[in-house]
Amino acid sequence: MTLKSLEVAGVDQRIIRRLLDTGVENLTPIQELTIRKGVFRRKNIFICAPASSGKTLLSHIVVLAMALREPKSKALILLPLRSQADEVHVYLNRIYGSLGVNIVRLAEKDPSRLADANIIIATFKETDEALLVNYKWFTDISVIIVDEFQLLGQHEKGGLLENLIIVLNERFKNAQFLYLSDIIGNAFEVSEWLNAELAQTFTTMLPVRYSVLVKKNNNVLKNIIEETIKSNGQVLVFTESVNQVLKLCGELEKYFKNLISESQLNTVQIKINTLREKGENTYTREHLSYYIKRGIGFHIPGLSPLEKLIVEELFNAKILKIIVSTPEISSAVNMHPRVIIFENIYYKTRAENSEKKESEILNTNIVHNIFGKAGNYKYDREAYGIILVENKLEKERVEKYFFKKNIKGQLLPRYEYLKSILLKNNQIEYMLLYLITLYQDINVKKLIEHFQKSLYYRQSTPEEKERLKQLLQVKTVKKFLKEKADYTIILNAEKTSLNMLKNIKCEKNRLEAIVISPTSMREHKIQVNENGYISCDCEYWRFKAFKERKICKHLAALMLIAEAGKISETAYNNVLKALNPDSLLLKLAFNSYISINENSLKITDKGKLSAYTSIQPELLNKLIQIITDKKIDNSERFLQCLTAIIENSLVELPYSSVKSRLALEYLANVAEEHPAGFEPGDFRKLLNYMDWMFNALTMIIKYTGEKSLEDELLKFREKLVERIV
Repeated sequence: MTLKSLEVAGVDQRIIRRLLDTGVENLTPIQELTIRKGVFRRKNIFICAPASSGKTLLSHIVVLAMALREPKSKALILLPLRSQADEVHVYLNRIYGSLGVNIVRLAEKDPSRLADANIIIATFKETDEALLVNYKWFTDISVIIVDEFQLLGQHEKGGLLENLIIVLNERFKNAQFLYLSDIIGNAFEVSEWLNAELAQTFTTMLPVRYSVLVKKNNNVLKNIIEETIKSNGQVLVFTESVNQVLKLCGELEKYFKNLISESQLNTVQIKINTLREKGENTYTREHLSYYIKRGIGFHIPGLSPLEKLIVEELFNAKILKIIVSTPEISSAVNMHPRVIIFENIYYKTRAENSEKKESEILNTNIVHNIFGKAGNYKYDREAYGIILVENKLEKERVEKYFFKKNIKGQLLPRYEYLKSILLKNNQIEYMLLYLITLYQDINVKKLIEHFQKSLYYRQSTPEEKERLKQLLQVKTVKKFLKEKADYTIILNAEKTSLNMLKNIKCEKNRLEAIVISPTSMREHKIQVNENGYISCDCEYWRFKAFKERKICKHLAALMLIAEAGKISETAYNNVLKALNPDSLLLKLAFNSYISINENSLKITDKGKLSAYTSIQPELLNKLIQIITDKKIDNSERFLQCLTAIIENSLVELPYSSVKSRLALEYLANVAEEHPAGFEPGDFRKLLNYMDWMFNALTMIIKYTGEKSLEDELLKFREKLVERIV
């Protein structure tokens, strides 16, 4: 398949020449299919294909062709990670910058550059912020590309991505949307939800042979690598963590000697010199320089774009024979070895409501899309995807989980359905604040309509849809009684006056009272609890109302009196909580994040603070408490805040939360021991990634009115920088 289809579609010849210069001479099956589906005719397309099949390249061609054809057009390329966005920005400018296309990173926040940009590259989080700020240039977008779409159902931030897609579709109704995804099991369902044409292929670069093997003390791993290298092949090994990557590199370096020749060593030394000339030395850079001289490389979170580029260039030149990586950044791996091995098929995740981490098996789609990178058509005839396990019992379980068998008994990929995780990971409260801030004037009905557009709602059972409705409802007493009580009961309840109540006990989460019946003059004990429990000792409640889910006149009377404000605000709040035990909107209102007037929702200053800082309400409450605690000295105060954000917020950092916390404690002089794996360059990189945290703390300080702490925060940060030196 030549590049003829691009010429027919009207792609500028300068782009085609650049493709030829970079070694692209043919279109892949998914690229041809997507062109036939109308990608150059402004059709919305859900592109679903294995990793490294050419999805991203084609999307770049689409926006570049539009920029040259319509110089005033704007395109938005969205990626999950800052490191990925930086890498794409560098790549596009290096290859296509000379064509006169203005390619800008949204993180630059330069209004004039962004206003003149043809292509804007941003992370999902940066786009959320841009929508809130409502930049003047952010009005007319022609093409929006959502890369790594499959993370919507796999990543802890998947719910935020789903919400962002709904907002973008609502905001830019005339834009062309391209969604790029690795293979999923329910692509047709997802394309229908997206209202996009489906372009799907399961074709990998080369036929892949799969196997699950027992480790036998790493001998199997070493034997596979040895046999592959002997036949002039290359190997990519995935393991669970960065620490394990470096440990495995050390073990392999001791076993495999003389992997590169003298002439190749000279090429490697030139690359190492380039690294030393550009930027500070870091722990990972030091290790990378050591291992690449021995024919072994690694690809891990925290590598700079230059370091990644050098690893990929040396690998593609067949100088590096072994690469070790982690699954979490597999989408950024642009290498095609003959053999891909999962040395460990598990990853660490924090258990819900716990500080401990547990091992979970990787998603089948992640594994098979990584296997899709196996094989280079220039050198290999077939590729291999191998999973290593501890014993035969685990082998049977892993084979059943990841594969199905054909009639010959050969293993074939088993793909999972992509399922929405919109209501998982406690992101929904932040989402609500974000939406109320974004739309400014919104009511409960519109909020429910927004979530009815979600993939979660499409995939939900009737019970789950009802639960979502309960999370978003704010039922008043009058509305509740209209649904749950007969007219005569409401009429009798309205006749009850405050002097017919006695022994009122109003606590934080419970309201009790004795009501004197206006008809029989008998006393009845009633109780209203914030968790939704309500009761009365009258016969009507015990024998009829409770069974029919109705309300007796005594409970109705108490609720109406509380709503009228005749008892106390706490009493009315208890009634509201009882009527809406699952309502997140009510929870946010009681915590001063929003105000509710009838069905109209208004954001408060505290709510805006959560939306603009991207900090979840629960964490924000904790940070405000720390900032206003007079018993803590300033350094300890700021350290506690930053540590809480690192450990509890879904932030992007170049190092693990544990390593980041240890580094921060060292810089703050709390810990004397120098953290392992940190050079001066590592500390600076960490502080650079933490910029938004300091900005968020500044906003929180302003909100609390502790103005003197603003200068103290600046001094604290200066001390952290001084400690590096």
